[in-house]
Amino acid sequence: MIPDMPRHVFGYTPEGYPKQILTPEEDARYLPMTAEEMRTFIAGNNWTFAKSMPKTPHYYVHIDQASSVSEFRRFVAQIRRTGYACRFFQNTLLYLDIDDWYYWSMGWPIDEQPEIKGHTIILNRAEKCLQGNYIVDNQG
Repeated sequence: MIPDMPRHVFGYTPEGYPKQILTPEEDARYLPMTAEEMRTFIAGNNWTFAKSMPKTPHYYVHIDQASSVSEFRRFVAQIRRTGYACRFFQNTLLYLDIDDWYYWSMGWPIDEQPEIKGHTIILNRAEKCLQGNYIVDNQG
């Protein structure tokens, strides 16, 4: 365990991203989203193609470009509340399936945490039909 690691962090990916579980405080702060609320959030945002990874095509929304910062954070909390763990190359991430897409964040705390100098600013998505070769189910 890394000294002075915040309570909610249970490890780091090889790239140094902290993996996060939803704390009781976050669970209380960010109310669960219904499927319809998630679809409304998805439709209400402009998803940018991640040009830096053309061989693993996916899209993202930056928190500063999101239609609603509070809904962005609720969406991330919902992934952490109900998502499932799968490997993406050497990383294990939490994913949430909605229709034909996978959604994930990289695991930083939802709100800014000065002690680790970071928080979640990117929400990712990828079409299931294009990502099947990269995501490996850890549950089976």
